[in-house]
Amino acid sequence: MIPFQPTSRALGSGSATARRFDRVVPALVLVFLGLASGPPARAGELADLLRASLDHPGVTASQRETAAAEQELRAARGRYFGAGGLSAQTARFEDPRFVGVLSPAALADPPFSRDLTTYAAFYRIPIDLAGAIKAGREAAAHDLAGLQLAERQTGLLKLHDVTSAYVRLQALKREAEVLAVQRRRVEQTVERVEQQVATEEVSIAELRLAEAELARLEADEERLAGAVAVALAALEEASGRQLEPSSAEIHIPDWPTAEPEGLLPARVAEARARSAEQRAEEARRSLWPRVSVGADYQTFDGGPDAPDAWSISAGVT
Repeated sequence: MIPFQPTSRALGSGSATARRFDRVVPALVLVFLGLASGPPARAGELADLLRASLDHPGVTASQRETAAAEQELRAARGRYFGAGGLSAQTARFEDPRFVGVLSPAALADPPFSRDLTTYAAFYRIPIDLAGAIKAGREAAAHDLAGLQLAERQTGLLKLHDVTSAYVRLQALKREAEVLAVQRRRVEQTVERVEQQVATEEVSIAELRLAEAELARLEADEERLAGAVAVALAALEEASGRQLEPSSAEIHIPDWPTAEPEGLLPARVAEARARSAEQRAEEARRSLWPRVSVGADYQTFDGGPDAPDAWSISAGVT
């Protein structure tokens, strides 16, 4: 598998980084394969397969999970701004009811009506003294970082699967060519030994040995055909295309080694661990008292009387 070590910038740069990854990594792989695959036509064949692998359902699913995590992070950040709402209510009572909010001024000349319509607007802003909102935001950020890394890992795995299947098919083609040459030679040997047995130059045992060698080659050909079918199926699964590659000579250089903690699986596990820590911290801090401030405005329509009221409040729950 191709090692990939993301930078700290890649961990939190959002969908823009993921989109750049979709272009840069395949481009680098294609440039490498273009240099290593020989003729342009053959390099283009593998390049098309690699591009097609980026449309794999697994890659698409990872991209959707990343997009959902981005929305979750936006929602976590939006909790700082609180929430509000509007409401409207109309009612008709059997007997007159008081209209408005009880106050000394309203008691001097209290308004009453059987028909009452109420309009209200409110807004609440939490004050994150305990740090629960911050912990939730940090957990969502680590979730997004982990899913971005997992998305890149899925894309690289598909590129790896395509390249492996393609190179495997090239090796199997070479093996098939060698077996074809061996089969022709063994068939010629069997024909020669049959003639020698007919003229009693050699014993029948020599013929049986030659026939056994031919049977072994036929078994190898069947095994090879099965291996080719498996490699073609793997190539189709990874790229979504049914294609039997043409023969090509591929020179693959040594990839640079990377530290285990810098590989994608380790980075994904680290992001998930940090997310779990922040989720636990959020749950712990949510047990603390919650402080919020709010504002309300109400207007009442009860026939000729239409009083209104507003308030600003702070609460601890």
